[in-house]
Amino acid sequence: MRLPDDDEEGARIVRRAAELGINYFETSEGYCGGRSEIKVGLGLAGRRSNVYISTKSAMRPGTTADDIKRRVEASLNRLKTDYVDFYQVWDYRTPDYETVVKKGGALDTLEDLKAQGIIHHIGVTSHESNEEITRLLNTERFESVTLSYHLLKRVHEPLIEYAASLGIGVVIMTPLAGGLLATPSDVITELMPGQYASTAAAALSFVMSNPFVSTVPSGMRRVEEVEENARAWAEFRQLTPDERALLMQSLEQYQALGKQFCTQCGYCMPCPNGIDIPRLFRIRNMYKVFGLRDWAIRAYRKIEPSALPENCTECGQCETKCPNSIPIMAQLKEVAETFQGVRE
Repeated sequence: MRLPDDDEEGARIVRRAAELGINYFETSEGYCGGRSEIKVGLGLAGRRSNVYISTKSAMRPGTTADDIKRRVEASLNRLKTDYVDFYQVWDYRTPDYETVVKKGGALDTLEDLKAQGIIHHIGVTSHESNEEITRLLNTERFESVTLSYHLLKRVHEPLIEYAASLGIGVVIMTPLAGGLLATPSDVITELMPGQYASTAAAALSFVMSNPFVSTVPSGMRRVEEVEENARAWAEFRQLTPDERALLMQSLEQYQALGKQFCTQCGYCMPCPNGIDIPRLFRIRNMYKVFGLRDWAIRAYRKIEPSALPENCTECGQCETKCPNSIPIMAQLKEVAETFQGVRE
């Protein structure tokens, strides 16, 4: 979802990832303005047998079997392949339950496509509660689940272990908190036991050290980021149980933030009042969580006046679209208070 706008540049990044041994590529019909699958297909040309491709679409009330079949066919065309290894129910939400599990519903359709060899495995991605996702997994009709999990958001840890106990593959999205944990931070590197080349390497190691995690996709915008992540994986050292326990204890001070942490997904945008919500939250987190106050103040001063939190009219549209149920309006007020007077 973070590939650059240019198709050829996006394909070059994907191609370099495959060259370095990265073999799981997660895309969707909606990423990158509908062109992510095109970029992935171009980048994996000639390498199809060596990689796993995962794509997905949302299945809301009203989604029909014909809708799903058309979407799958369109995805195959954009990816330039005749099958996908994983097809996922994208961003599952509680109101979607009947649409997904009912007779003739989404799962029935996907299982028919699986029987035809068009889909090899069926998965689900979700930001819902552990209880709600567990209800879905207990149908015993999913082979993978994709969950948000990183150093500052650990609420899904019990669910990750439960899914693995069922034999369900666990894929981790936002391991770097939407890029936030890729920013150099003495706080994070000091918290993590051992020596790491970067904050990103430390954050990736935390996620990979969870024994119930199957694979860890990370969004990358540049070839240099691909190469840095590949080095982190090559140099990965498993945390010992004692190290992990000590780290968990150190992270408790961040638990409140971690439960409702903006991952920069952008689902809340556009704001009808022009407020740049993800950017504001990223700057706030740099200031409050990582202690990068000078950087945060400089970044805040560069924001256009029309995009500042003071312009919020509390219409609430952003909160209805946020997959993490963040109290955006209240947090925008907090941002305004934190940086009050710095632009004067």
